[in-house]
Amino acid sequence: MTKRLGYGYEKKATDSPSTQTARCDFLQLTLELRPHIPPTLFATAYQPFSELLANNQSQVNSICELLLAELPESDYLPREPKNIRNMAIKRFIPDWQAIKNIEGANQLRQALLRWSRDQNLTSVWCLDHALAVLRAFDAGKDKINPTQWPAALINDVANMMAESWLWAIQERREDALWRQALCGEELKDLYSFRFNHEKIGFTVSGPIYQSVPQFKEEVRHEFKAAGGKDARGAGKVLELEMKEYLERVGKIAAEKGFEKPPVRWADDHIKWLIHYQISPCMKYREIARKFGANEKTVREGIASTAALIGLKLRSSEPDKHPGRPRGSKTKSTGSGGRTTFKEKSIRANNAGK
Repeated sequence: MTKRLGYGYEKKATDSPSTQTARCDFLQLTLELRPHIPPTLFATAYQPFSELLANNQSQVNSICELLLAELPESDYLPREPKNIRNMAIKRFIPDWQAIKNIEGANQLRQALLRWSRDQNLTSVWCLDHALAVLRAFDAGKDKINPTQWPAALINDVANMMAESWLWAIQERREDALWRQALCGEELKDLYSFRFNHEKIGFTVSGPIYQSVPQFKEEVRHEFKAAGGKDARGAGKVLELEMKEYLERVGKIAAEKGFEKPPVRWADDHIKWLIHYQISPCMKYREIARKFGANEKTVREGIASTAALIGLKLRSSEPDKHPGRPRGSKTKSTGSGGRTTFKEKSIRANNAGK
């Protein structure tokens, strides 16, 4: 089943809504297929993260005061101290790039680099996600009851790690939606497709927050629900008007620098990438065997998905093990019984054929 990784028309960018959506799908499936990833992150980086916050408490407090001054009284955002602190921490450590400019953050920086290398997640957006997970855990750590028995406490912490991973994914999805909202503002005149023919009338949102195939499917569903199939000739009118509308959308979108995001065989390709990239790493051939796919298709799917989400693929060198050459035969020589291998000559291989 094909899946469009994003919304409708969007502006091409390294962090476009479709790219962000694909990254979210990758991170979501990573938690399912490699559940050890969040615990390894916390084992490596949470202590230096906590120490950095503790050592810069006064600066975090100053940011809290600025945020309170910036928020109007009628603002919809909760003004509780806990929420303000969470916002302040995000402003203090917004992303991976910011760590380079924070005094005393070198230990956290090295810990995150070590984790990213160990898990083959070295792209900047992966490091950004790791920081978002640590921030989410800090925001929700009050839910953990330290007075519980050790076994229960361990389970609570593990669940909180997984939840923090998911919260960080949700934050990324909301960012993608916000970016698409900016695109929607530029195409606001094309928000809706309106159909009126005789007694049949309905309105459907255009292909901005949904793909063109999804848009067409919704239009046809509304047409059927409005009794369109019973109206003679209405189907042809619908198809003609929908075609004209999409042509108008495509023309204006192109003029404004928008394009339709790509379609991928998303779930399988992302699963292949996770099995290849993240420990325990699998070889292309093993993945092809596991999923009943052609090895060439697996290689191409992994490469295209990695390119789509901006993930540097690990080296395949560790997958290559020196072994006995094909067509060689064993011959024991020497008094010590040492075994050597000699390749058959082409003439010997062809003998008797």
